Amino acid sequence: MTFFFWFGIVFSLGAAVLPFIFHNAPNAEEYMFPKIFIYFPSLFLTEIGLICGCRDIAANKLVRSFPIAKELYTKSVPLFSAILTVGVSVVCVGAYFIFLGITGAEAEQFADTLIIGAVILAPQLIMSSFLAIIPGGGALGVYVAFLPVILISVIGENTVMRRGFGVSVPAAALIFAVSVAVSAAVMFFLAGWNYRRSNVRINNALMNCETK
Repeated sequence: MTFFFWFGIVFSLGAAVLPFIFHNAPNAEEYMFPKIFIYFPSLFLTEIGLICGCRDIAANKLVRSFPIAKELYTKSVPLFSAILTVGVSVVCVGAYFIFLGITGAEAEQFADTLIIGAVILAPQLIMSSFLAIIPGGGALGVYVAFLPVILISVIGENTVMRRGFGVSVPAAALIFAVSVAVSAAVMFFLAGWNYRRSNVRINNALMNCETK
């Protein structure tokens, strides 16, 4: 497990550097790929967090009987995923925007970065509460997040992947913000629904020990 943790860290750092090295202007064949790579660190750090931490805690049957179970399942785990997913993305995108500004990039490059981010982060956030409590959930998260990107690359190979989405920066920022906010809200709602559906039973002995 330690190996996968450090591999994820190194891989994430390497992925974070790629958009700055392989930067492409609109209409280039690999134009959208740097915009996708900029979200790799948040994706993989979140998955490593789910694999190395959340799954062992939230999927443990003993933990399910703790008095803190509801707080853990409905708030702590979703919040952990949201902070990693959104927090790391904001840092990486902020650095990338500074780079784009220094290089005098076109406005659509900023917009396309935000739009593809909404496409990647939305399914990641929505599914995190489920992925955190199932075996192999962290690994499945990679496929969940990038399935929309794969569909876009297949359907829009000669349009979106080369020319972007054709959206203004203010519209892209609004789409990104709304997408993240709605996805996070759905994630917390699903976490609560999943907790109620699982019919978790608190161990009365543990509850008594806590109150003494």
